[in-house]
Amino acid sequence: MALLPGGDFTPGSDVDVAILLSTDGEPFLQRVDRFVDAFADLPLDVNLLVYTREEIRRMLADGNRLARAIVEGVPLGGEEAR
Repeated sequence: MALLPGGDFTPGSDVDVAILLSTDGEPFLQRVDRFVDAFADLPLDVNLLVYTREEIRRMLADGNRLARAIVEGVPLGGEEAR
């Protein structure tokens, strides 16, 4: 899933991409290394977040706003978030 601003791209724009894995034995901060090359040619900066389904479930149970945005596609910034 990617959360994109509503067409207001500027030279400083970026895109947030969440990747959900069934399971993973790697620590959270090391998982992104497996996926970063797939986004290297994009003209925007890409912020990758790589979670397991269980991590997202726990985050949702804690009321985490980011987890809700990932699952429901809720924009976190820009006009749609207001």
